[in-house]
Amino acid sequence: MTCSFNCTRFAIAAIAGFIFTFVFDFIVHGIMIMPLYDATADLWRPESTMMEYLPTSMIVSFLTVATLLYIFTRHYEGKGINEGVRFGAMMGVLIGLISFGMYVYLPIPITLAVAWFASSLVWLIGLGIVFSLTYKK
Repeated sequence: MTCSFNCTRFAIAAIAGFIFTFVFDFIVHGIMIMPLYDATADLWRPESTMMEYLPTSMIVSFLTVATLLYIFTRHYEGKGINEGVRFGAMMGVLIGLISFGMYVYLPIPITLAVAWFASSLVWLIGLGIVFSLTYKK
């Protein structure tokens, strides 16, 4: 298979990014902001039902990471961690704003919308760092 970028490093970075994302989501959404979800339990599927969707969630998560990584590789200059932080900050603001925007459509407290924005920003800065450390030309 011919790639216009480093296929091996892409695969390594995608897997590392997915693992980072999975752990990050568990810590943030499964522990840190769980009280906010509990306070709005009537808005969400029951946990048992959500577990049935876990495979779909993991596929979507991996595809999201791979898409973000592809965008990262299109502008990759090999300038180190700062490049990953810069990429993550830009993507984090974008995705954070989209997440925060759900406040308009869902009857959630503003604290949950802010938590989604902040966690998106931190997640993507971390993901950018993972990309910068694992993807090399």
